[in-house]
Order: sequence, then C-alpha cells, then structure tokens
Amino acid sequence: MQNSIVVLIDVEAALAESRLENNFYLIDNTRALGSNGEGSAEIVSAVVGVHNADGSPAAEAVLNWIGYGISALPPTLPRSHNLRTHHGKHDMALISKLAATTSHDDIAALLSDHHDEHGEFGSRRSAMPYLPVDPRTVSGEFVSPDAVEYAAHVNPAIIGVRGEAVENAVIFPALYGSPDFYTEGWYWSATVDTNKVGRHSYILDVQILRPVREDRSVIWKPEVYSLTAHIDVTRTILVNGFSGLSEAGFLPLVSPLANASLSSVNGEI
Repeated sequence: MQNSIVVLIDVEAALAESRLENNFYLIDNTRALGSNGEGSAEIVSAVVGVHNADGSPAAEAVLNWIGYGISALPPTLPRSHNLRTHHGKHDMALISKLAATTSHDDIAALLSDHHDEHGEFGSRRSAMPYLPVDPRTVSGEFVSPDAVEYAAHVNPAIIGVRGEAVENAVIFPALYGSPDFYTEGWYWSATVDTNKVGRHSYILDVQILRPVREDRSVIWKPEVYSLTAHIDVTRTILVNGFSGLSEAGFLPLVSPLANASLSSVNGEI
C-alpha cells in the first residue's frame, strides 16, 4: 500500500517568523482508512498492515513524502512556460521599430538591446533559472529575486526523516530518484514494519531558501526547520473479495455446463 503525504508550507510566513510552527499543513491519501487531522499539523496518518492468515505480510506498506509551498507555482507548469510569457507591448514596440528601420546594423542593435532588457523571447528572466516563469505581483510587476514573495514560489525540500519511528525500526526511510523536477529528482520514502502496531511519531527536516542580497547579487541561503507528525499502524487479514474468506480457495462461479443443460430443457438451444 502506497501512502502519500503532502507537506504544505506557507514559505513566506515561515521565513518571516523563522519557524514552521503554525505555518505547515499535512494531507495524506488514507483518510478513508482512518487518518485523523487532515489538513492540519496534527495529522495521524493511518497505515494498514495487510497480512495473510498465517501472520506473514501480504502487502508492503510504504510512506512517501513531498513538500510544496502554498504560494508556489503549480507543479504542472511545464518547463517551457517561460517561452509563452511574452511582453506583448514590448514585442509590438520592437516590431514597429524594426518596420521603420532599413539598416542591418540598426536592426542588429535593436534586437540586441531588446534581448538585454527583456530576455530571449521577450520575457525578462530572473536570477533563478529553475523557476519556469518569473512571478509577478497582482499589479503585473515582476517580483524582485531578493524579496520574500519570490521565495514563496520556490518549493521547500524535505531533506531528512528521523525520530522515534526510525529509532525503533518502525519505518525505514531512504532517498529515491524521481522524474519530478520540482523535487530536484529526489524524494523521501519509507517502508513500514506493520507488525509494530500502534501510534508512532517521526520528524521531517525541511529546507527553505531565503533570498539575501550580498555584493549586488542575490544569495539563496538554506534554512532547515523540523516538524513532527504521526502514523497509526494497524493490522488486518487479507480477505478474498469474491468469497469473503481469508484462506485460498475456489471462486464461487456457476458451472457453464449447468447453464447449458437448463437452456436445453427450456428449448433455447
């Protein structure tokens, strides 16, 4: 069973207060199985251990964590999105200037100046190349890369899993490769020993980047904060969905020969 836990963080508030307390929320996909506190910092994620009748595990329980900023750019935003965020008025102005120019040198100079001011494809780029688009304010102005509002668009990163559940060998965390570029190609996952029934706590270490202007450039300094969450491990016996039995057996199917004989008697064949 794959249990997914999303860690939502108000990055702007966390940086302003230099803490995660009251600034993070957890959501998982096992509410129907008994998770409590969905959408809050007090979540207790339900982990159901499915076992065979003889006590052996029938399925592996896995926890997966991923962090997102509440104000962050949508994770579905394609990498090429920046190519579509053109400045229409700047492009039209450039076209008008080019139409009134016949000199090759002047044309080259206009294109060069336009590129220097607005970037390739007419979109001014920021100092953070891994954001697929430059964030703007509600009025349409670009957010400065050294502003906390800019940092709010950069997703936080989970960099470690520890705590009581790890120390007591209830969960076994590891870093795995991922095609999701928002996680920089990695994410944290853990298998669960579902024989250890009960409530267990664990700690996530989360890294947030703070923009700081130094020597006329923007430096992104990592800040690491920790949050505590819980899992509730239970056990259940694997049951055949057709027969309702925990032991292996034949499926309750009607014999096709019996149907054929009945049809023959009724004159249907």
